[in-house]
Amino acid sequence: MLQMIFLSLLLMTASISFFLNHPISLALMLMAICVLTSLLILKLSFSWFFFILMLVFLGGVMIIITYMTSLAANEKFFAPSIKPQITLFLSGLTLMIFLQTTSFNHKLSSSFEFTGLLYEKEFFCSLLLCFFSLLLTLISVVKLMKLESGPLVKRL
Repeated sequence: MLQMIFLSLLLMTASISFFLNHPISLALMLMAICVLTSLLILKLSFSWFFFILMLVFLGGVMIIITYMTSLAANEKFFAPSIKPQITLFLSGLTLMIFLQTTSFNHKLSSSFEFTGLLYEKEFFCSLLLCFFSLLLTLISVVKLMKLESGPLVKRL
């Protein structure tokens, strides 16, 4: 049951990150995703893997925050306005995906088989959702970048 809560929170956090448009808010959302993923792995497998993953992710997020603040140093930070309808839709979508896989809880009890379960045929929708969320995150980060202005542009 706790795994389902972590997974639904993880998907909700990842889906909210599509509506963010400031690098600092994206980095904070990435930190939240890192913590939720690490807690899920802590629940599913050995604790040392949790600590290593947490340190690597947070180290990467610190580098990203430093880089993004050097690029967008003078931009004002506005809190995003997320409509309740979008949040309700995304939570319903997450619930439908997890209810579709009825054998998820039974197969999740064995922590060593969890990585292999992600690529089975009955979890194809969850894997496809993961791929599309990564693709949309990549597109939103590219959309944030303005190549014709900024500190990395060559001045002639």
